[in-house]
Amino acid sequence: METVTLVLGEDSPVPHTAADVEDLALRLRGHVNQLGTLMPSQEPALLRAQQLCSAGLPEGYLPSRVHLVRLAEATQELIAKIRLDDVGASRPARRLARWTPQINVLRGAVFAVALTCLVWAFGAPDMTLTGALLIGLILVAMAWLVCRGTRATGLDPADRASTPPPSEPAPPPR
Repeated sequence: METVTLVLGEDSPVPHTAADVEDLALRLRGHVNQLGTLMPSQEPALLRAQQLCSAGLPEGYLPSRVHLVRLAEATQELIAKIRLDDVGASRPARRLARWTPQINVLRGAVFAVALTCLVWAFGAPDMTLTGALLIGLILVAMAWLVCRGTRATGLDPADRASTPPPSEPAPPPR
């Protein structure tokens, strides 16, 4: 974080005015609040940083600068803790929710398209009886799949119930 570097950097100048110190302290408090959302609330480093944030800025030139340095070090410790523990990566990234249709919705949509094609094909003047029977057979098979609800695994619901879960050992063959 840039603010931590402004306070702790070797080449960074000491803030001259009390307003500069207050501005940097306010920025560091904001960083602590943001970093606090990425780690457990009972984390000791976070509690120390929050305690420093809640303490008011001391009066006087030297005490206020010392407090600012301690606040920057606590912020730097939180950043290091998050990077070390990789706590931030364990939280799911916030993305816009994307609707994905269920398998039966897709099957129903395919069935509706096929039915529309069948109606359109029967309206064609050169439709043969064989073509109509073939399309009818395909539609019956699709309707049967939609009603049955077969998944891509190929297992019937009855077969799934008889298969032992992966945690249980399979019974010995007879």
